[in-house]
Amino acid sequence: MADNPIPIRMRLPICKPTPAPATAPGPAPAPNAAAPAAPPMIEPIAMLPPNIIETSLTNCRSTSRT
Repeated sequence: MADNPIPIRMRLPICKPTPAPATAPGPAPAPNAAAPAAPPMIEPIAMLPPNIIETSLTNCRSTSRT
């Protein structure tokens, strides 16, 4: 029982940091340069979570299965 939650928790954080930095540098610099820091921050944050979650889950599943 203790072995299951350990690998699952370790795999999630490993996949999250990988897609997060790759997606953040792209959309972040564009809106920041055009608009102030407050408005653009709310939009990217709302759009980033769903993308990061989907990418991290897909990457984790693909890597785990492969």
